[in-house]
Amino acid sequence: MSKTTKNQSILRWLESEKLKDSKEVENVKKKYIQEIKGLKKEEIFKEPKKLTLWQKLKILLLGN
Repeated sequence: MSKTTKNQSILRWLESEKLKDSKEVENVKKKYIQEIKGLKKEEIFKEPKKLTLWQKLKILLLGN
């Protein structure tokens, strides 16, 4: 086997591996997108608790 044919076969193998990797990356991206689309807004962001008037005044006066 000559050196050029060996190099060509290695190059073909490398290109096929790159193609496999890019397909795998695209599949993972699609999977993540589907998982994110399946989430509800409430699961991601917690609804803020309603404060009473006294709690609001305490925050204003004491800063906490």
